[in-house]
Amino acid sequence: MDDLPAALVVWLLGQDEQWLRPRHHAVVTAARAAALCDVVASGAAEWVDGPGGAAVRPGPTAGAGDDGLVASWGAAMAVSGPGPVPVVQALDAIGPDLWDRLGTDVVRRGAALAVPRGVRRWRSPRCRPRREVVQPLRRHLLAVVAGATPAEARDEAVLASASCAGVLEHVLSDTAFTDLAVIAPAEDVLRESHLVARLEPAVSSLTSLGPLTGHPPPSG
Repeated sequence: MDDLPAALVVWLLGQDEQWLRPRHHAVVTAARAAALCDVVASGAAEWVDGPGGAAVRPGPTAGAGDDGLVASWGAAMAVSGPGPVPVVQALDAIGPDLWDRLGTDVVRRGAALAVPRGVRRWRSPRCRPRREVVQPLRRHLLAVVAGATPAEARDEAVLASASCAGVLEHVLSDTAFTDLAVIAPAEDVLRESHLVARLEPAVSSLTSLGPLTGHPPPSG
């Protein structure tokens, strides 16, 4: 699964395997931030740094024919105009339904299982990450945090998005019992990251708003 976009990695690491919902409400915001990083990495948008803070504008491949998730996020951002668009506005354009769309996509890719609902059967199935997919992803990121493996672009996007949303311990912990010891070394890895500076004000603002999924606690 080396070709997974950063937003899908955040989903796989941030989805609770038992309750089939985000481990923490701010993981959803982290996924939106990672999705924005994916759009920039694809060339559909590019960063603009200015005195008023970071923004994005359409990149050289904006409007390309790819109909995948990353292209759809880029298209949603592009309707705001030729830019620059403030990061918080770009994150809003990516959409509050992102978590469910990511779940559908990881199931399509075979990285998660669709779990039919026992009671509310008219609703879309919930999704359970495959441990054989999740564990290598998490081991790799922990090796990056420990300094044993160099950070690649996707690693930086996942870690920066999780850090800005305050959920590093949720995506890096192997169980629901979070390991706070991972926070400091992960932030050390990100100390020189431009992504943190670009994302942090907008992500912190969205995180402070509370849950963005609009979903009640799962049942049935």
